[in-house]
Amino acid sequence: MLIPVYAHRYLPSEPCRSGNPVLSVMQTDVIYYGQNLVEYVENDHRYHRWQVTQPLTRRPFWSYLLDAD
Repeated sequence: MLIPVYAHRYLPSEPCRSGNPVLSVMQTDVIYYGQNLVEYVENDHRYHRWQVTQPLTRRPFWSYLLDAD
């Protein structure tokens, strides 16, 4: 399940703890927009090309979709 953040940006609800990545989900297109909510908000307010600066945390199901490239 996904928790809406803004527009098509979401937080995975599993596992239920802090530090889940923010994902952009448009149909089957899933990309990282931040390692966590804080990084997403910082990126969103810089108005520059998106950069995930920390190592990405693997999450069941969503990480599988991201690796499908």
